[in-house]
Amino acid sequence: MTTDLQKLRRFGLAIGLVLFSYSVAGVELQEGAEIHLLGVPFTIERPGLLPAGLMFGSAYALLSFLYYGTMLTESPARKRSPYRRYDPQDPYITTDLGREALAQRIETAFPGVYGSKVTVSITSVPGQVPGRCEVEGIWIPWRVNVAARLEEINYIAPIWINGIALGLAGWRLIAG
Repeated sequence: MTTDLQKLRRFGLAIGLVLFSYSVAGVELQEGAEIHLLGVPFTIERPGLLPAGLMFGSAYALLSFLYYGTMLTESPARKRSPYRRYDPQDPYITTDLGREALAQRIETAFPGVYGSKVTVSITSVPGQVPGRCEVEGIWIPWRVNVAARLEEINYIAPIWINGIALGLAGWRLIAG
């Protein structure tokens, strides 16, 4: 099954924000209330099931994005993690890419911010292991690091927004 991650992300954000707003605002619906969506009137016969439906949709969105967005695809955090854990004591990376392509991959893994970008220095290691490169240094400016962290937080927003919304909705159900 292929998923359109952008659609799943939008659904997760929308259902999470609706459930969050519903829980925080303390909305109470009367039986027989009408809601007009796109000019079509909908009558709510059993308003007590609306929170359960929103919670089910929110849980589905959270788990779906957790699986498809972070486990099956290369999230921004996963793409950057090997380069953030750079260890000068063990500077070797084995890759099918050439030296220049590896440097470009590392540089493009991080966003550029106001002229600041990641600087990479790589040399080829002649000898035993083909495709083995020595990374002499990776320098990540603080602006780039902050922008990268914000991008990662934004990427997983469907997970944390729905988690907060489910917590608030559950607390509202329990507390009454």
